[in-house]
Amino acid sequence: MKSAIRLERKAFTLIELLVVIAIIAILAAILFPVFATAREKARQTACLSNLKQIGLGIMMYVQDYDSRYPRSEDGNYVQWYTTVYPYIKSGDQGNPGAYYGRGGVWHCPSYLADDFGEGQEYGVNLGICPLDWPSAWYGGSPQNPTLTVTESQIPSPSDTILAAEKGRNGCANGADNPCYSYPFFIPVEWEWTSVGVGMSNGEPTNDNANYAIAPNVECDTPYSGKDTAWECAMMPRYRHNGTSNMLFADGHAKSITKGSLKWFKNVYVAASYRSAVDNFGWFDPGSPY
Repeated sequence: MKSAIRLERKAFTLIELLVVIAIIAILAAILFPVFATAREKARQTACLSNLKQIGLGIMMYVQDYDSRYPRSEDGNYVQWYTTVYPYIKSGDQGNPGAYYGRGGVWHCPSYLADDFGEGQEYGVNLGICPLDWPSAWYGGSPQNPTLTVTESQIPSPSDTILAAEKGRNGCANGADNPCYSYPFFIPVEWEWTSVGVGMSNGEPTNDNANYAIAPNVECDTPYSGKDTAWECAMMPRYRHNGTSNMLFADGHAKSITKGSLKWFKNVYVAASYRSAVDNFGWFDPGSPY
């Protein structure tokens, strides 16, 4: 009589499978945020490289134009992206009168997937690079254009922001609320700080930038159900893990942690502040600046 041969089959039990799945889920929960952070760090680095190249282009422009920074936009609606383009030659040049700075070094990898043709992902400081076209609305004329700031008029170029990442507005209600943006960010004090800085012997007694990082200005569109605040298109954006890349008036660029900026130290330029406020039509007779 032949002896029965018993075949043993080895397999995972249900409990063992559940334990393995649980371990994989735990590891995924731990690692996915790490991967996302690493990916965003890579995008931040690429974006910072963009700003450094843009800064080099602006500095070359300044050398060619008697140490003056470019206007953010002139009377023919030509924006600073077109003005600086010959020194960089990157991106979609297009029609100079309608060029908003798109593609190439003008595009940050962390910006919105679709800019709706607007571009304008980086904006210059309106206090350093004023608009020219609104001057006609407030007493100016083509024969008396708004002048930009010179290097010598900025006391501390290494501390003063020249350009920053920003966003766009609109896009919520179709044709009635089209997407739009601006080629600049605004330097007016009441959009940066809730407490007047105050001056004592030329120094701030209370310097902060808490308004600039308030939730209503830290947003991207489309925004479900309602329009976004206009500040979305005129203020810095901290997309890179709570940091934003910024270009300073001396040409260097670096990442800035959200909440670390100071309005008086990093944004305000005494030589041009009043004209910057008047230039955009937000004259505040109560402001001492």
